[in-house]
Amino acid sequence: MAQLARQAADCLDLPEGQVLVDFFEDEGGYVWHHRLLLLAGAKAGSWIVATPDLDVELADLTAHRVVPLARGGLFPARLRNMVYGFRELSDQEVEELRRRARQLSSVLGLVVPAAAATVASGAGDGRTEWRISDTSHQGFADLVPDESIGDANVFISRGTVALVHIDQSWVTAEAVRIGSLESWRTEKATGPGRDCRLLPDHRDPGGRRYITFEQAVALYKPAPRGKEWPFEGPPACSEFMEVLRNGQTNLVEYGSKWEKKSGVSANSATALKHDMLLTILRIAQQVDLADLTNFACFEYIVRALQQTETATRRNPKSPDYSCLDHMLTTTFDSSGAASVPTFARWSTNILSQNAQILKQHRQWSEEQELAARRAVQKQNLGNGGTGGGGGGGNKQQQNQKGAKGGAAVGSDGAA
Repeated sequence: MAQLARQAADCLDLPEGQVLVDFFEDEGGYVWHHRLLLLAGAKAGSWIVATPDLDVELADLTAHRVVPLARGGLFPARLRNMVYGFRELSDQEVEELRRRARQLSSVLGLVVPAAAATVASGAGDGRTEWRISDTSHQGFADLVPDESIGDANVFISRGTVALVHIDQSWVTAEAVRIGSLESWRTEKATGPGRDCRLLPDHRDPGGRRYITFEQAVALYKPAPRGKEWPFEGPPACSEFMEVLRNGQTNLVEYGSKWEKKSGVSANSATALKHDMLLTILRIAQQVDLADLTNFACFEYIVRALQQTETATRRNPKSPDYSCLDHMLTTTFDSSGAASVPTFARWSTNILSQNAQILKQHRQWSEEQELAARRAVQKQNLGNGGTGGGGGGGNKQQQNQKGAKGGAAVGSDGAA
């Protein structure tokens, strides 16, 4: 039975081309039939088309009168009552028609399925293909298998997104415009869900990756530090970049100003090292579009800059790096020993506790020794008093005992 013309729009809102072809054999008087052009054939005018009955077939349009149609438009008014057209199609039905068209083209040897398919609207004019959009899937950006599309058990689509069952799991898929694959991949890699170490994709007028210092720092989002972060202390890189931005300068200007004000010679190793470190940061930021605050290697470079500037401030002619090793402490310290800060803190705490215990033992021993000496002094004083007051003994002996007692007290008081 012929499909009556729809009131909102007679043509389908699909990227594929659409035409009306004459069909005078129609017994119902609908002598113009609607065709959806899915894939081009081997010769001019040859197309794999879909019919309103949802058949997919190879048609030679040169054998018919053809009326081109606009996407989502109306049929010509003079033909509208004689058209056998499509009803509204679901996304699932459209994908099934496309899958069958690719299958037929493969059987006939006309075109390579999916990737090399050419439709009436032309490449880059809305034509899409289903690709895996789950960035965590090993098949990211791969084409969804033809056998999956159109099978409601393994492929569920809603507009330009879909779920597809692949490798025993459900993954997301997306209808990607043919010819825009690279930009789509870039958007997935640098969009809001990107790796925190990357900035959004920025280009200069020539299409090359480039971002200004101010733009980059404004987009920095330092991520929480994991256990693998090798540095102690607060992050230096994020603070360094904020200081430069607040001072309305950039990496190039900063390096030039520091060289002039620091007192170092422009041709010295210190100045060359400083300039080299800043150049690494500038290239990583402006060309590689890296969020410097989330890279351990760039944190190390900024700390090395701070170390160099501190050492130069001490002595511009001969920078003094003494006692600055802590700025660059990572897995290994300056002596080559492995740095294990958690264990080191625990060990230091134990040593501190032991030292406190020994200190208490020492104080206790000193108190015991002092008490013993006081007891001896008291005893000597007692013996001296008895000798001095006795009348029955030898007077010379008594005087000697008294002298000895007096000497003991004087010696103890001096101590």
